[in-house]
Amino acid sequence: MHSALLKIKYESSEIAEALYRAVEPDNVDLPSGLKIKVIKRENSILFYIECEGKIGRLLQTLDDLLACIQAAERSIVSAQQRYK
Repeated sequence: MHSALLKIKYESSEIAEALYRAVEPDNVDLPSGLKIKVIKRENSILFYIECEGKIGRLLQTLDDLLACIQAAERSIVSAQQRYK
C-alpha cells in the first residue's frame, strides 16, 4: 500500500471552498484499491490518497488529481476576471 498527502493552500477560504467543490465529486466512484479523502480546512485543501499496487499507480493518481485542480483553478481565475 502506498499513500500520499497533498496540501494546497489558497489566498482565501472562498477560493479553497470553490476548488474543493470543483474536485470533490471526482473522488466518488474510484477504482478498487484506491481511496481519496478530501478535506477543506480554512484556506487549504488536503487530499489523503491510499493506493494498492505499484507506486506508478499512486503517481498517476496524483498527476490526474493535479490536472483536475489546475483546470478548476483556471476556471475560477477566468470567472473572477470576467466579473470584476
